[in-house]
Amino acid sequence: MALLDTFKKKKETPKTKSEKQVKKPKMETGVSVALKKKTLSEHDAESGAIRVTESPLMHPRITEKSTEMSEKGAYIFDVRINATKTEIRKSVSALFGVSPKKIRIIRIAPRTYSSMRRKMANGTGPARKKAIVFLKKGDKIEFA
Repeated sequence: MALLDTFKKKKETPKTKSEKQVKKPKMETGVSVALKKKTLSEHDAESGAIRVTESPLMHPRITEKSTEMSEKGAYIFDVRINATKTEIRKSVSALFGVSPKKIRIIRIAPRTYSSMRRKMANGTGPARKKAIVFLKKGDKIEFA
Protein backbone atom coordinates (compact mmCIF):
# COMPACT_ATOMS: atom_id res chain seq x y z
CA MET A 1 0.00 0.00 0.00
CA ALA A 2 2.99 2.31 0.14
CA LEU A 3 2.62 2.80 -3.58
CA LEU A 4 -0.84 4.33 -3.22
CA ASP A 5 0.25 6.60 -0.37
CA THR A 6 2.39 8.65 -2.73
CA PHE A 7 -0.69 9.83 -4.63
CA LYS A 8 -2.60 10.97 -1.54
CA LYS A 9 -2.57 14.62 -0.67
CA LYS A 10 -0.62 15.34 2.45
CA LYS A 11 -2.01 17.76 4.97
CA GLU A 12 0.16 20.79 5.49
CA THR A 13 1.00 21.79 8.99
CA PRO A 14 0.57 25.49 9.80
CA LYS A 15 3.90 27.28 9.63
CA THR A 16 5.11 29.78 12.13
CA LYS A 17 6.41 33.20 11.13
CA SER A 18 10.03 32.09 11.34
CA GLU A 19 9.44 29.17 8.98
CA LYS A 20 7.71 31.26 6.29
CA GLN A 21 9.88 32.14 3.37
CA VAL A 22 10.42 35.69 2.24
CA LYS A 23 8.62 36.45 -1.02
CA LYS A 24 10.88 36.75 -4.01
CA PRO A 25 10.32 39.51 -6.59
CA LYS A 26 8.14 38.45 -9.48
CA MET A 27 9.89 37.45 -12.67
CA GLU A 28 8.74 38.80 -16.02
CA THR A 29 9.43 36.29 -18.76
CA GLY A 30 12.47 34.92 -16.99
CA VAL A 31 14.18 38.27 -16.38
CA SER A 32 13.86 40.19 -13.13
CA VAL A 33 12.85 43.82 -13.24
CA ALA A 34 16.14 44.96 -11.73
CA LEU A 35 18.13 43.13 -14.40
CA LYS A 36 15.94 44.63 -17.11
CA LYS A 37 16.79 48.17 -15.99
CA LYS A 38 20.51 47.43 -16.12
CA THR A 39 20.37 46.22 -19.73
CA LEU A 40 18.67 49.35 -21.06
CA SER A 41 20.95 51.78 -22.80
CA GLU A 42 21.31 55.39 -21.68
CA HIS A 43 19.10 56.57 -24.54
CA ASP A 44 15.88 55.53 -22.87
CA ALA A 45 12.42 56.84 -23.62
CA GLU A 46 13.08 59.61 -26.15
CA SER A 47 15.23 57.70 -28.62
CA GLY A 48 13.36 54.42 -28.86
CA ALA A 49 14.62 52.34 -25.87
CA ILE A 50 16.92 49.79 -27.45
CA ARG A 51 18.37 47.23 -25.09
CA VAL A 52 22.10 46.66 -25.36
CA THR A 53 21.57 42.88 -25.30
CA GLU A 54 19.01 43.06 -28.09
CA SER A 55 20.97 45.36 -30.38
CA PRO A 56 20.83 44.15 -33.99
CA LEU A 57 24.50 45.09 -34.51
CA MET A 58 26.79 42.18 -33.69
CA HIS A 59 30.19 43.64 -34.63
CA PRO A 60 31.81 45.68 -37.42
CA ARG A 61 33.07 43.73 -40.41
CA ILE A 62 36.70 44.77 -40.86
CA THR A 63 38.14 43.86 -44.27
CA GLU A 64 40.10 45.69 -46.96
CA LYS A 65 36.92 46.59 -48.77
CA SER A 66 35.22 47.87 -45.61
CA THR A 67 38.19 50.08 -44.69
CA GLU A 68 38.16 51.63 -48.18
CA MET A 69 34.41 52.20 -47.89
CA SER A 70 34.77 53.76 -44.43
CA GLU A 71 36.95 56.49 -45.95
CA LYS A 72 34.00 57.33 -48.20
CA GLY A 73 31.50 57.34 -45.30
CA ALA A 74 30.05 53.80 -45.52
CA TYR A 75 30.50 51.30 -42.69
CA ILE A 76 29.78 47.57 -42.77
CA PHE A 77 28.37 45.67 -39.77
CA ASP A 78 27.42 42.06 -39.19
CA VAL A 79 23.83 42.10 -37.96
CA ARG A 80 21.37 39.55 -36.62
CA ILE A 81 19.29 37.56 -39.08
CA ASN A 82 15.98 39.10 -37.97
CA ALA A 83 17.24 42.72 -37.97
CA THR A 84 15.37 45.37 -39.92
CA LYS A 85 16.59 48.69 -41.33
CA THR A 86 14.75 50.74 -38.72
CA GLU A 87 16.25 48.73 -35.84
CA ILE A 88 19.73 49.14 -37.33
CA ARG A 89 19.15 52.90 -37.78
CA LYS A 90 18.07 53.31 -34.13
CA SER A 91 20.96 51.28 -32.74
CA VAL A 92 23.61 53.10 -34.82
CA SER A 93 22.27 56.47 -33.71
CA ALA A 94 22.11 55.31 -30.06
CA LEU A 95 25.55 53.68 -29.92
CA PHE A 96 27.64 56.02 -32.08
CA GLY A 97 25.69 59.30 -31.99
CA VAL A 98 25.40 59.69 -35.77
CA SER A 99 22.34 59.51 -38.00
CA PRO A 100 22.62 57.20 -41.03
CA LYS A 101 21.63 58.57 -44.43
CA LYS A 102 20.97 55.19 -46.04
CA ILE A 103 21.15 51.51 -45.00
CA ARG A 104 21.55 48.50 -47.28
CA ILE A 105 21.04 44.94 -46.00
CA ILE A 106 22.69 41.93 -47.64
CA ARG A 107 21.82 38.35 -46.74
CA ILE A 108 24.72 35.90 -46.87
CA ALA A 109 23.72 32.33 -47.75
CA PRO A 110 24.86 29.48 -45.49
CA ARG A 111 28.13 27.80 -46.46
CA THR A 112 28.25 24.08 -47.15
CA TYR A 113 31.04 22.02 -45.69
CA SER A 114 32.31 18.56 -46.54
CA SER A 115 34.72 16.47 -44.55
CA MET A 116 37.51 14.49 -46.18
CA ARG A 117 37.92 12.24 -43.14
CA ARG A 118 34.30 11.21 -43.02
CA LYS A 119 33.51 10.77 -46.66
CA MET A 120 29.75 11.14 -46.39
CA ALA A 121 29.62 13.83 -43.68
CA ASN A 122 28.35 17.09 -45.12
CA GLY A 123 27.00 20.09 -43.26
CA THR A 124 26.05 23.71 -43.54
CA GLY A 125 27.11 26.75 -41.56
CA PRO A 126 24.73 29.42 -40.32
CA ALA A 127 23.11 31.98 -42.60
CA ARG A 128 24.31 35.52 -41.91
CA LYS A 129 23.37 39.08 -42.67
CA LYS A 130 25.42 42.26 -43.08
CA ALA A 131 24.40 45.88 -43.29
CA ILE A 132 26.09 48.75 -45.08
CA VAL A 133 25.45 52.00 -43.24
CA PHE A 134 25.98 55.20 -45.23
CA LEU A 135 26.59 58.36 -43.20
CA LYS A 136 26.32 62.04 -44.08
CA LYS A 137 29.49 63.86 -45.12
CA GLY A 138 31.58 64.78 -42.12
CA ASP A 139 30.14 62.06 -39.81
CA LYS A 140 32.52 59.31 -38.72
CA ILE A 141 32.39 56.20 -36.56
CA GLU A 142 35.52 55.39 -34.56
CA PHE A 143 36.22 51.75 -33.67
CA ALA A 144 38.48 51.08 -30.69
